[in-house]
Amino acid sequence: MTDVDGGDSLGLERWASRRAEYLEWTTVLSGREALAVAYSERGFSDAGIAKRIDSTEGTVGNYLDRAVAAFGPAVRHPRHDPEVKRDLEPVGLEDLADWRQHRREVWREAADRHPDFAPDIDEQANRKAFPELYDDETTDAGEGHA
Repeated sequence: MTDVDGGDSLGLERWASRRAEYLEWTTVLSGREALAVAYSERGFSDAGIAKRIDSTEGTVGNYLDRAVAAFGPAVRHPRHDPEVKRDLEPVGLEDLADWRQHRREVWREAADRHPDFAPDIDEQANRKAFPELYDDETTDAGEGHA
């Protein structure tokens, strides 16, 4: 059997299993969620991941959506780094401030659907990351008044 990269699928499955074990141990992800992320990192679509882990495409989408809420949209993008022990970093304020609007919107939608996976972001951080959601009157209210 060969994988989508033309490589040995047994090697891919072994790598994905080891990567998933590491992610399960070091993150909030369950074993199934971690396995979905591992295959996503290797470039598999939701449908391809579903076949690999004997699940439905919708369930895989939910797994990856929870990972996006916790670690940002990059978890859905292929990585060609074979390192099993590469850490996933939780979304931080700096990420939200630096991301382009589309990436922030993707993260925000996932975080809204899975608030238990999203990092705790206070209103000030939201104002900095999503200024388009706040009008100037609200953000300036109470500032500089004695």
